[in-house]
Amino acid sequence: MTLTPAPPAPITEPPLYTKALLHESDTAQHPLPEIQHTFDAPAARPALAVSRAFTALAVVPLAGLLAGFACMGANLRGFPSHGRAMVVAVGYHACLGAVLLVFIAYWIGVPLQRTMAIVAPLLVALAIFDRFRRRQPQAIKRGGSKQHVE
Repeated sequence: MTLTPAPPAPITEPPLYTKALLHESDTAQHPLPEIQHTFDAPAARPALAVSRAFTALAVVPLAGLLAGFACMGANLRGFPSHGRAMVVAVGYHACLGAVLLVFIAYWIGVPLQRTMAIVAPLLVALAIFDRFRRRQPQAIKRGGSKQHVE
């Protein structure tokens, strides 16, 4: 009959939630090994000429729109020139332009949350100006008669 000693009891680690996460660094008596971080290489950017060419291609439709307006004979004769109507028209167009500029800023790289924080009050102001703009009667000439449109 041979007697063998019982195997040692397995060492169990205490659950992670029972000790601080920085336990080793809090109680170490020697310097810990340095952590070497690795970062991805920055993305390659196109040449400046390529970027400018694509920017020019993006501007071509705007230039075409302006050229079309000029060919059609667009003018500002119907734009109000005094009083409350002028304030409402300028405010409406200024808010509309500001919203478009914010969209361009988002396209360039402004974060969405910041973009929404900027555009929300602009849209409220745009809606108010639009409401005032639609309430103002405007004389429209059709066949020589004036009609009021609300």
